Amino acid sequence: VADRRGAGHARRLIAWSAKQMMGYGCSRLFARVWITNTPSLRAFRAAGWTDIALVLRFDPLRRGRKIRLEIGIP
Repeated sequence: VADRRGAGHARRLIAWSAKQMMGYGCSRLFARVWITNTPSLRAFRAAGWTDIALVLRFDPLRRGRKIRLEIGIP
């Protein structure tokens, strides 16, 4: 809903669910977010998450043999 955007609900939900998962014994959490999904990236970063890698996948010949390139972010 447009009138709820920017109110911090996603940030709070991400932070709360991460805390719950850590409480159940998870030691590391990962999320895959499209680089073009700016609102989600903003919400994760606001919740204290950091970028660890940029992963590119492509299939240049469209033969189902995807190439994966992972670039670590310091």
